[in-house]
Amino acid sequence: MRLALAVALLSMSGFAHAQATTWHNLHFGETRDQVRTDLTAQGIPVESSAEGALQSTSDYDLFLPGLTNTLPLRSSYHFTPNGGLMDVTLTLDLPAMRRNFAELASDDALIRFASDAMAGALAGRYGAPIYRSPACEGESKEANTCAIFWNGSEQSILLERTASPRGQHLLLRYQMLTSDL
Repeated sequence: MRLALAVALLSMSGFAHAQATTWHNLHFGETRDQVRTDLTAQGIPVESSAEGALQSTSDYDLFLPGLTNTLPLRSSYHFTPNGGLMDVTLTLDLPAMRRNFAELASDDALIRFASDAMAGALAGRYGAPIYRSPACEGESKEANTCAIFWNGSEQSILLERTASPRGQHLLLRYQMLTSDL
């Protein structure tokens, strides 16, 4: 009896973990087909990438309070070897950002502006970050990565701004937390 109860509790905890909600009401553990169906129903078209992930075929326009224009983001969805959703990554579409915010003259200014706006919105939703790398405070043009982490419900949230001689990028990643360390 105790063994059956223990097995039932363990299987329910695995089910609850797989059902944790992430960006756009997706659930960690969902299959590619489930994610594709959920996103299509929300008007976010996706296609399969060469690595087996799903990726958006157009920008997702993120509206943040206080901004007159949206932040254009591309999205990708990565899966465990067993096929369950394990992370959602949003990446700033820099060419579209240049069009939306032409008054910000440089790519560096665009990336920093978007990063600051997203960090403020994330802090409003998840509270103070649990970690902020020292590079977030610097104004250096040398290769560096500013990483800010938050904890959400059964997920970690990373906002990462990278500047290097090869280019700049900004990404926001929602990643499933796991107890299988």
